[in-house]
Amino acid sequence: MTNLNTINTGENKYCGPAVLSAICGISTDEAEKVINSVTNHNLDRRVTGVWNHELNAAFESLGWKAYQIPGVGRKSIFSLMYTMSAVGIYLFYLSSHVVAIEISSDGKRYLIDNQSKKPLNLSNSARLGQKVVGVVKLERK
Repeated sequence: MTNLNTINTGENKYCGPAVLSAICGISTDEAEKVINSVTNHNLDRRVTGVWNHELNAAFESLGWKAYQIPGVGRKSIFSLMYTMSAVGIYLFYLSSHVVAIEISSDGKRYLIDNQSKKPLNLSNSARLGQKVVGVVKLERK
């Protein structure tokens, strides 16, 4: 069973707010406000893109700690999932997208992003071949 929530989509439909929604259980509009608050932008600014460090800071402001996983760049999601086994929730940063992946205690792997809107079995994802720029493991503080 997954700990990822179905994305509560408000006006904002972009990937950064979507993964915040999926992990923290807030709406994408609330997530947008959190991102704007940690980046010191106008709270009414539409978030259409977010830097990795900004999204990590948004998670940290909501009670999560973001741990960078070294040595993952240029590998596909599939090859990383073949070697990764530590239970937890991860952010996979792609070249212009971010997805959340959970490895559950029973070994199952789930993916969610603004396209899927709900957790799906990773093996059913069309994103397996995409190259990863970075990976962050999230843990509750």
